[in-house]
Amino acid sequence: MRQFIDFTLSIYVATDDKTCLSKIKEVIKNLDYCLLVDTPLDANFSIVDATLYLESPSYYDKHFDACLKLLSLQDYEQIDLFISHEKPFYLRKAFVPAELSYQIELIREHLNYKFQSQILSTLYNAAQNSIVITDTTGQIEFANTYFLNATGYSSDEVLGHLPKLIKSNVHDTSFYQNLWSTIQNGETWNGFFINRQKNGRFFYEEATISPIVNSLDNITKYIKIGKLVNRERLLSDHLSQEIKTAKDIIAYMLPPDYKDDNLHFEAMAKAYNYLGGDFICFERVSENKYIMALLDVMGHGASATLIGLKAISVFQSTIYYDSLTNAVAKMNDCVCQVNQEDPTSIRYLSGIFLEVDLSQKKVNYISAGHPSFYIKKKEELTAIPSNNMIVGIKNNTTYTVNSFSSNELDYIFLYSDGLIEHIDVAIDDAKIQLENSLMTGENTTKAFTHHVLNTMLGDNPIDDDITLCRLKFYS
Repeated sequence: MRQFIDFTLSIYVATDDKTCLSKIKEVIKNLDYCLLVDTPLDANFSIVDATLYLESPSYYDKHFDACLKLLSLQDYEQIDLFISHEKPFYLRKAFVPAELSYQIELIREHLNYKFQSQILSTLYNAAQNSIVITDTTGQIEFANTYFLNATGYSSDEVLGHLPKLIKSNVHDTSFYQNLWSTIQNGETWNGFFINRQKNGRFFYEEATISPIVNSLDNITKYIKIGKLVNRERLLSDHLSQEIKTAKDIIAYMLPPDYKDDNLHFEAMAKAYNYLGGDFICFERVSENKYIMALLDVMGHGASATLIGLKAISVFQSTIYYDSLTNAVAKMNDCVCQVNQEDPTSIRYLSGIFLEVDLSQKKVNYISAGHPSFYIKKKEELTAIPSNNMIVGIKNNTTYTVNSFSSNELDYIFLYSDGLIEHIDVAIDDAKIQLENSLMTGENTTKAFTHHVLNTMLGDNPIDDDITLCRLKFYS
């Protein structure tokens, strides 16, 4: 056994058998890692007659790290008292020196292993890193204090479970396939995790996962050593410059404020650390007709962004020459086709699509699986619920168009679900908070959308894109 610390045995002998004592001293004298001491206070290991041990077993068990019992023939009749105990070392009283040497070496290895385990446990739990050890299937066998504090789980809740307990679903399948392929090939994996705490919050971790092999070079376990990082560090270290540039370009695609004699459009977005799938469009398609839409692709990453861009592009180009329902239907068929061509990266999107026809004095809308949007008339705020299924589920879907009058309409407000899902309150309470911010929004000197976003978000971190827009009508 390789030992990173020399473990010296300080041995106290308690026996009235002078022959035994003489043989014990002779053996100990020839072992350079043993030291014979005169008092039990200075010893970590005792050699004791079985009869003396039975007079006070608790003393020997608690005071010494190990205890070797010397058994006579009569003592073997009650051997269960010795071998069933936590410290089961025993030796016949009529031993030969080689037997004692062998027993002492076994005890030394036992104590050295125990001591090393205590040191490692102390190091693991004092470490300012998360340390997790799993079996070859990923089942957690050890998790240190840092990891438990980072996740909010207790030891009982994580031991015996797979790491998917903290999975955030931000990373796609290929991310985990690459990780497992690397470590199963005996290599070390390095990267970043976005995981979810017990309370639902995301946390960010820079980690190294390495295989642990046995003497036959077979992988027996995996060890992960991680360090919590903040979102800004993750963004700068993990996202490539190309991704950062892409995020900036997408931000520039937000429609600019628009204002004429009839209405005023304004929009605002707060991006999460990943490429996202929130898109807004606003078009004046004729003298008296305006189009406004908000899309929210489910998920993050490049695929969500590309599908969102494709969908909004189809909608924007079609709406100039076709009806609202046909424009949304064509967009839906496009998304369904993409999903069919790449079933490993299926994406769906929700959205609100509005057609403001001032000549007809009405607003036509399609709300496809999206949270309710709001209209305000005569100081009354009304939530308009979804009236269609989400986009990308089924080809050749016919979309229902509903309408409301634009007479005395003050404004229409659209938003993505990140606006009400990022705060630590129930959704119904978040909606009440949103409605209060809408009612007070026009009494501030700030832009309306800026006021709403600031009221809802405050200093809270976000784990999703947030987009919002308002179309204000002039009488």
